[in-house]
Amino acid sequence: MNKSVKNKKEVRDIKAEAVKLAGSQKFEGQTKAQAKLIAQGIQRGIEQFLRQRSEQARNFDKRQKRLKKREDQLYVEQSSTADGRLNAANNIADEPSLSIKALLPWSLLMISWGMMAAYTFFFSF
Repeated sequence: MNKSVKNKKEVRDIKAEAVKLAGSQKFEGQTKAQAKLIAQGIQRGIEQFLRQRSEQARNFDKRQKRLKKREDQLYVEQSSTADGRLNAANNIADEPSLSIKALLPWSLLMISWGMMAAYTFFFSF
């Protein structure tokens, strides 16, 4: 469908809706000229609202594209640094399977239980 035909149809729909709203809000003693002015005001309001809404949609799409682009860049950077880390890890000699950080809590637990057993054994008699 041609864009100008679509716009003309939208304009007709907006005008019809504006006239309908103006007719529903008619008060006693209102002239046709006043009703026409009210309908034009409603039509302008609807058009302004639709323009703002389409602008917000465009801004949202732009923001989404920027976020997607940043996300892709971060992914590329992370994958390149991850490859470098893997190569560095392969070059380093084999490390012990248990690190000191993993042994520390367990050793403290064993020491505390041993001290509790010793205290109970020596001071309970």
